[in-house]
Amino acid sequence: MFSGREVEWDASNRIWSWEKNIVYKGKCKDTGEDVAVKQIPYDSSKGKFEGIHPNLIREVTILRRLSPHQYIVQFHNTFCVNDNKRPLWNIVFEYLSCTLKQLIKQKLDPSNVKRLIYQILSGVAHCHSHSVIHRNLNSESILFEENSRRIKIAGFGLSRSCSIPFGVEEKFLKSYSPGVEAADISYQPPEFLLLSENYSLSSDMWSVGCIFAEMARGDVLFEANSCSVSQLSEIFSVLGTPTEADWAGVTSYIGWEEELEALDYNFTSKDLTLEALKAKVPALDVDGMDLLSQMLTYNPSERITAKKALDHAYFKNLDKTEL
Repeated sequence: MFSGREVEWDASNRIWSWEKNIVYKGKCKDTGEDVAVKQIPYDSSKGKFEGIHPNLIREVTILRRLSPHQYIVQFHNTFCVNDNKRPLWNIVFEYLSCTLKQLIKQKLDPSNVKRLIYQILSGVAHCHSHSVIHRNLNSESILFEENSRRIKIAGFGLSRSCSIPFGVEEKFLKSYSPGVEAADISYQPPEFLLLSENYSLSSDMWSVGCIFAEMARGDVLFEANSCSVSQLSEIFSVLGTPTEADWAGVTSYIGWEEELEALDYNFTSKDLTLEALKAKVPALDVDGMDLLSQMLTYNPSERITAKKALDHAYFKNLDKTEL
């Protein structure tokens, strides 16, 4: 466990930043261990700080619930320092120098793709078994530990805890507005992009599918700009435009008319075959493509779960003793 006095870091040694969140590389003074220090931004919306930032409470609560786990980044502690007489809270994690995105750039062979996606699914299944939706899974929120050759899921700042236990048939919950906060649009599921108020554990599985495809092809599967309209355009051009038959209630979502009206051309429904997806991810074998297609299913209630995915035929020849 670490306190603020035991950790030192240099503001110039920034690892990662998104909006007002900044992560620095630090060091434990007593042990010399490298750590990651995430600063929780000061909330100036009311002109003064009142209490502990709710994002800190949420993230730490979730991390404590999930830790320790071999595929989840290790949470150490929190501490507070004064910044111009304002409290600045920090979260201390284990430090990992490599992201999955950096690893993908080195080109992964099929055996490594299989091993890593199994690890990712194991970590996601652990989150879901504790009723936690990550909501920001992408190739940069997953870290890689070079010594153990294991991934570690990080980036829990947008995660939410469900009140509905995993495994219950009715998995949807009406809660937060999902699309506004989620960080990387390239991995967002269609229900986020269409501004649905209902989302579930299965929303993470779309993101896992995007990561799976990215590892296999060496590049982002559905890459548009920061606009949800162009992102939907990318998805529909590969998987076809969803209909009520594919996904009951899709045309009633707030974003359906708003987003589709903004497109400069109309998509026509097509048979949802695997051909277009195969063309985008030619490196996957038959079993791999079947698993990917079950992740990238429009209807959230029909997407494969992380737990079920671990038993898919794609992993039948995987040596799990080396994981």
